[in-house]
Amino acid sequence: NKIYDVDGSVEDVLKATNEFYGGDIYLACEDYFRTVADVKRKTGCDIIGHFDLIKKFNINNRLFDDTNKRYIDASSDALNELLKQDAIFELNTSGTLAGRCGQMYPSDRLLKEIQSKNGKVIITSDCHKKELLDYGFDIAIEKLKALGFKSVCAIEKGKLIEQSI
Repeated sequence: NKIYDVDGSVEDVLKATNEFYGGDIYLACEDYFRTVADVKRKTGCDIIGHFDLIKKFNINNRLFDDTNKRYIDASSDALNELLKQDAIFELNTSGTLAGRCGQMYPSDRLLKEIQSKNGKVIITSDCHKKELLDYGFDIAIEKLKALGFKSVCAIEKGKLIEQSI
């Protein structure tokens, strides 16, 4: 068995799509989101990180059109399944770093959907360097406010709390 990951390289995404999905990138996206939809049930986690990570290398829609009905339906179905389980969604700022998709994870469309269904988010930078620990947090907070969020989750003294923004 070969294993490919969606955040390794664009070549890995294309190889996996060709090998396992007959070149149908939307079928790959549907499978990705079906897998993500089951993460909380399988792991017991509280926070869903990198929800739409499959878009990492989709700069200028070079892999797929994120407005395609199949992509929208797959991502919304996964989101709704996780919302039913009271999952908290990570708003990950790392997608805006150079060489990535230029967007935070999840997309604004998905954040609007989370907000409209009273879902919760927590902001992270997914940093691998201490100087990036709060990378993009100010922009993330402004984005969330503009989308109608009134609060974010945070971890304080080992406990999950909600803070007004």
